[in-house]
Amino acid sequence: KVAVLGGGPAGMEAAIVLAKRQFDVTLFEATDKLGGTMNLAAIPPHKELLGEFVETMAAQVEEAGVQVVYNTKATPEDLKEAGFEAIFMAVGGQPIVPNLPSIDQAITAESVLKGEHDLHDQKIVIIGGGVTGLETAETLAKDNQVTVIEMANQVGTTLYASYRGVLLKEMHDMGITIKTEHRLTHIEDHQVYTKHGDEDVAFEADTVVLAMGVKPKREALEDFEKVFDQVILLGDTDHPGQIREALHSAYDRAFVF
Repeated sequence: KVAVLGGGPAGMEAAIVLAKRQFDVTLFEATDKLGGTMNLAAIPPHKELLGEFVETMAAQVEEAGVQVVYNTKATPEDLKEAGFEAIFMAVGGQPIVPNLPSIDQAITAESVLKGEHDLHDQKIVIIGGGVTGLETAETLAKDNQVTVIEMANQVGTTLYASYRGVLLKEMHDMGITIKTEHRLTHIEDHQVYTKHGDEDVAFEADTVVLAMGVKPKREALEDFEKVFDQVILLGDTDHPGQIREALHSAYDRAFVF
């Protein structure tokens, strides 16, 4: 009898594989729907098919006979009392927020994609030129003037080359500015300050959006390890990465468990 914590791609994949292998599987999801961050990833332009992928995986979860409990953050004590013998933890990651002066003035890309902010006719600076940063920029550019700042010498390095080229052309056509090799130093008085080589550079910003990646969400890990001998980490909870990597790791660990 095993519990899977988190209904994102890794959690769903592990639950499906475990159920097919005849384990008694219950998946606990903290919200009212499956999909995790894939639901946010489906929001930017041209990513609608990810929504269909979530629906497909949810159907597979049901077909496999996995019991799904929504709106629940299961505790180690409750799961132990209910007779669970192992925990697969796939509760995702949390946005990286660097410890820099006035960083509390910024918002996260995740909160933007969730629709928590009404952003129109603003100068927006996005910190981070990974997939999330670029797609958030594309989402906001219709109604705002957007600049993306990236510390490395390229943006979108994890994207397939063909898609990356199309995306960058679209962003150029939308008037999005991309600045590479700029390292964020601090935010102050509607200004974003960076280092570009030895040069100090300032960008005017009504809103600053952080898209600097995620770190594993492991606040409850120690509590679960005190109660259960077997706690297996999946997806971003184990190692932040792309959806395909989360699926692969979940399949592998559920298959050999």
